[in-house]
Amino acid sequence: MFWSKKKQNQKLFADVASEQQSMKGLITRLLGRQLFNIYGFAGLMVGYVIYTIPVAFLLIYNTMGYVDKKTLVMSKVMGDKIFSTFWVAVIRPLLGTLAGAFVQAFFLSFTDFGIPASVGGRYNAVIFVVPMVEEWPYKVGFSLEHFQSVLVDNELLNSYLHSVWMAVCTALLGTLLAYGAALITARSTFSNFYKRTIDSISVVTNAIPGMVLGVAYMFLFPGTPLQNTLILMILCNIVHYFSTPYLMMKNSLPKMNASWETTAMLMGDSWFKTILRVVTPNTLSSLLEVFSYYFINAMVTISALVFISGARTMVLTTKIKQLQYINKFNEVFVLSLLILATNLIVKLLFSVLAKKWKKERNHNRREKHER
Repeated sequence: MFWSKKKQNQKLFADVASEQQSMKGLITRLLGRQLFNIYGFAGLMVGYVIYTIPVAFLLIYNTMGYVDKKTLVMSKVMGDKIFSTFWVAVIRPLLGTLAGAFVQAFFLSFTDFGIPASVGGRYNAVIFVVPMVEEWPYKVGFSLEHFQSVLVDNELLNSYLHSVWMAVCTALLGTLLAYGAALITARSTFSNFYKRTIDSISVVTNAIPGMVLGVAYMFLFPGTPLQNTLILMILCNIVHYFSTPYLMMKNSLPKMNASWETTAMLMGDSWFKTILRVVTPNTLSSLLEVFSYYFINAMVTISALVFISGARTMVLTTKIKQLQYINKFNEVFVLSLLILATNLIVKLLFSVLAKKWKKERNHNRREKHER
């Protein structure tokens, strides 16, 4: 009886040790020890920095493309020191954008709940699931069985198509809205009341967490034809991510020649024709960046959509959340990789198009100067 009880305890301890070993991350298992703990304050800092860098970079990079390079040349000709040149030619034209990037990063960190939910607590192990093996960590042979099972599942494929369609519509309509709002505030003769109103809306939409926005939409449209529809989800995404695209366009438009509208008016063209024929072609690279920004964020967002999506309008992120509850982690990580691959392809495509357009625009400018 004593030996039987002892064997049961030994088996129990062995099972617990095996479970703890399986919960360790890939790097921890390979090196035999955990290099660092990503949970707690340090993990939050790293997570927030990684999360906010793309937004801040896009704002600064987009505005920097419209900064007059002649200021840099003139500062060097005048004999300014390197720090003075850097201040006059780079920092000073970007002061407004740097402040906007700071505010954007602050509100993104303040309203986010995904990072604290993932790495805010204190745990001893890092969970890492590998979807390209048969059964981690027991069968580590390479296998595409999990990918094949996802690709033949009509329900999961419909969720993917819903995500892509929602992201495309969000990017298209959101880009038009952000561009139109930026034109009103930066290159129009509308009263300051309208301009201040748009600026206030951009600040408010950036300060509202997605979860709060989703709950508000859920209570605002119950029993209406918009309830649990892709149209409502597209509208929610446009409002949720309006601030950064709007600031990108607003910061780039004033850097262009301010006399275009005046010259066009003297030649008999309307303001709308001038925007369509002159301003828009010169902002196409920024518009492409805004489109890709809306698309990528619409593909990965979940905080608001989890409250307003329905069974027939399920997208990948909400589907992933549903699969987590029933412990289908293979499907979860395959769908996550599918989102990542889609976003990488879209980002690469639009980056190439933006660079090609900038190159053609600079080439045309050089030809005009030579003439």
